[in-house]
Amino acid sequence: MNDTAQLASAIFSGHVVHKRLNPKRHGFRYNVFALNLDVDEIDLHAANLRLFSRNKFNVVSFHDADHGRGDG
Repeated sequence: MNDTAQLASAIFSGHVVHKRLNPKRHGFRYNVFALNLDVDEIDLHAANLRLFSRNKFNVVSFHDADHGRGDG
């Protein structure tokens, strides 16, 4: 891949916030992230990112079996 290629995959980060005032004050906030993976780029990312794998155990893994047969 050259330096000018554009990837469609992305990582989105944000946070979830909950606050309740009654009957007792309660609240929390925590960080979350979501992966937006272009299926045509999964093998490229698996080959280039040490902590990402396809169909193998890793910190972040994409398993084909978790996402249907791919027939529509």
